[in-house]
Amino acid sequence: MIVKRLTAVEEMAGLDILCSDKTGTLTKGQPTVNKVISFSKANLREVLVFAAIAERGSEHPLGQAIVNKAEKLLLKFPAAKDYQTSPGKGIKCFYLNKNIYAGNRTFMRQNRISTDKTEKMVQDLEAEARSPGRAIALRRRG
Repeated sequence: MIVKRLTAVEEMAGLDILCSDKTGTLTKGQPTVNKVISFSKANLREVLVFAAIAERGSEHPLGQAIVNKAEKLLLKFPAAKDYQTSPGKGIKCFYLNKNIYAGNRTFMRQNRISTDKTEKMVQDLEAEARSPGRAIALRRRG
C-alpha cells in the first residue's frame, strides 16, 4: 500500500472496515484493465490496439496496464511516431497518418476533442469503479 501521509496510517487504526477497489492496484500493486468500451464503429480489439500503441513505452501505471492487457490477448501494436506526453493528462502520437490521443478529460478538451457524448457513461463507469478520474479516453483523429 502506498501512503502519502504517515498520519493517514495512524487514522486507519480507528477503522472497522477498509474497502478497496478490485482492479489489482492494492492486491497486486498494479492496476489492470477490466473493461474496454468502444464509442465508435471500432471493435474492442481495435480500441485496445490503438490504446496500446499510444501507451507503448509509457511509465504510467495505467498506460502499462493497457499494454499488459494487449500483450495478454496477444495483440500486435507497433510503434507510432512523434510521441508527446502531457504529464498527468495524456499522450499523443502519430500512427498510420492519424493522431492518437489517450488521456483524461482535461487532455481531450485541451486538444479540442469533445467528451460530451461519452460523459454520462464515463461518470457511470467511474462510479462503478469507485475511482474518480481514472477512466482513460482514447480518440483517433485524422
